[in-house]
Amino acid sequence: MGLFSKKKPEERPAFKRKMAERVCNAKLRYVTEWIDGKENVICHGGMANIRDDVLIISAQDKDIFRCRINDMKASNLMSLDGTIIEANDFAHDNKYRKITVFYVYYRD
Repeated sequence: MGLFSKKKPEERPAFKRKMAERVCNAKLRYVTEWIDGKENVICHGGMANIRDDVLIISAQDKDIFRCRINDMKASNLMSLDGTIIEANDFAHDNKYRKITVFYVYYRD
């Protein structure tokens, strides 16, 4: 490995796993998807689980999004109120999708 061939932290499996666990540990407010430059709400509420290295986001007894954790790109919103996830979605014919998962915010 050379000096410039190091992986970015976002490309490491441990980082991707941590991001998936963060989504699973939070209560979901809603999920949106970017389609043709517009952000559309896919569902309100819902939950996320990890099963066999697959991240599953479901709502109203349907799988909204399903992807392999090691194949996804994930990043937090600057407000830390949600996570952007990009990956091929098994629940929708392996189509590449970019979704944003927003969390419920509780004040103490």
